[in-house]
Amino acid sequence: MFDTIRPGSGAISGCKHVETSARPKRQFLSIIAFTATVCVAASTADAQQRDEEPTGEPVTLTELFEFAEESAPDIQQARERLGLGDAAIEGAERFQPFNPEIEGEFGVGLDDVGLSRAEITLTQRLEIAGERGLRIDAARQQKEALQAELARARWDVHQQVHRLYRQGLVDTDEVEIERDVLDFTQALFEVAEQRFEAGEEPRTSVIVARAEVAQARQRLLQAQVRALRTRRDLGAVVGWTKQAAPQPTGEPEKAKPVPAKERLVEKAIAQDPQLAVLRARLEQARADLALEEREVWPAPLIGVGYERENLASTDVENKLRLVVGVPLPLWDRNQGEIAAAKTRTDILRQAIEDRKKVLGNLVVKQAASVQAAYGQTQIYQEEVLPALETQLDLLQEGFKLGELSLLDVMNARDRLLAVQRQYLAALDEYYAAVSELEALLGTAIWQANGDE
Repeated sequence: MFDTIRPGSGAISGCKHVETSARPKRQFLSIIAFTATVCVAASTADAQQRDEEPTGEPVTLTELFEFAEESAPDIQQARERLGLGDAAIEGAERFQPFNPEIEGEFGVGLDDVGLSRAEITLTQRLEIAGERGLRIDAARQQKEALQAELARARWDVHQQVHRLYRQGLVDTDEVEIERDVLDFTQALFEVAEQRFEAGEEPRTSVIVARAEVAQARQRLLQAQVRALRTRRDLGAVVGWTKQAAPQPTGEPEKAKPVPAKERLVEKAIAQDPQLAVLRARLEQARADLALEEREVWPAPLIGVGYERENLASTDVENKLRLVVGVPLPLWDRNQGEIAAAKTRTDILRQAIEDRKKVLGNLVVKQAASVQAAYGQTQIYQEEVLPALETQLDLLQEGFKLGELSLLDVMNARDRLLAVQRQYLAALDEYYAAVSELEALLGTAIWQANGDE
């Protein structure tokens, strides 16, 4: 990023002690005290950097998606919940929900010794109104709703991985910028030290340059900590099990203008994962309602019975009976279950309509945010950064030749660094806005317009 003056054999690796005059001014003492404080902080930061920054395994976006599909906790939990749908289907497919019943009745005469009467009855309650088919349909709708939730979990993870991957690449660029700044500042310190020894630069320039090196080390450490935090967040989303957090590698997508808002709204309504779940739940509620309404139909009882009875001491009578029964739906007509199923259907239907209204507004608003962030990145890339980089190169060479002061070069460096940070912040804002829009669309943003 920076065209630096590389340190030679005398490159600094820490803070050096600087001799002061016998009667320093108060301002000069303040500079020395500030430098000592920053040097101590920089030494501590270097130690923390060595302890806190493990080397991560470089992974591409495709590899992260594949790993997340197998190991992401949210996807695994949603996949396990599919078993509830399979269990519901298995329970609905049984031939009858009622088991056959067998009853026995035995009597002993008071005047006779031994069994005087025996009766055995086998009965079965039957569903004859097609309840089994409706029950299977409701169970299948339940599984489809669970599959929609799995698809939503997959897309949520996909979107989070993509967002953190982009953020990780921006963090990497920030680390590289801060590292280049450190190299640049170290080079300035060496030049300032050489010019001081030659009597061409005051001692304060050396002290200020040393303090700037320490601050540059601190900024580098802060950037590395932010990058490591993003990598760990990424590892948590994908279910990373290795000790070192994954290191995103590759090139991020180039910033693009947002597609047409009307097309985005259409795609969002068609593919929004939350809408897909609501639609699947509505179909399940409708299937449940149809089943509850059919459950009002009576389930008749049929069976056979055998009866043996001693009428006298020598007479025995055997009987074979046919048992038929039909419940009368007078008091219990499944009123509560039907009302609850209707309410769930109404709630889900209204939730879908509300989601469509909110979704359209959210997509339009988020698309505007993407477009605004895109405009900011273009201004930085095309106008601001090239001019400042050229200016810094000229000022750096001018300081090396003794034509400019250290303060001029530092001011120019600070301006470029501020702009670089602002550009990365704008780029990060752009990627974050894209990720939020993708979360609403249920697809990559430019695929929503038919682009690859």
